[in-house]
Amino acid sequence: MNELSMRFCMSPPTGRTIVALNRKLDEVENILSISSHGDNENPRLHDRALAEVEKSSVQAKEAEAQNKILINDLMDDEAELKYLRLKLRILEIQTLPYVPSDDHDGLAAGIRRWKADWAEVHRRQRRRWKERGLDQQLGSYL
Repeated sequence: MNELSMRFCMSPPTGRTIVALNRKLDEVENILSISSHGDNENPRLHDRALAEVEKSSVQAKEAEAQNKILINDLMDDEAELKYLRLKLRILEIQTLPYVPSDDHDGLAAGIRRWKADWAEVHRRQRRRWKERGLDQQLGSYL
């Protein structure tokens, strides 16, 4: 099993995986076109190259479909997290008048810690997306 097929089988498809599959597909198509321009002395080479092109094409299409599903899941999760953050802010505003004045500092410190934690999680998430090439695929949604 070559490196490309190992990566494809061991991890969910990412933008990089799809690009690698497309490069492999281009290489095989190039071999196919070179072999078809000859006098076809070796028809088995041609058939093998054709089978490899078809296999690579199917893998690329499957990876693209799975990638779209994963991107939709990411966008749904991001939307839900934004909604929960908004709901938390609403609760913060609604409950602040009921907190005794001597507890305002503790509550404010807790809210600041929560916001700092949220920002850190958000930063790490964006970094992971960028490392996996998802930042370009998600585009302006981020």
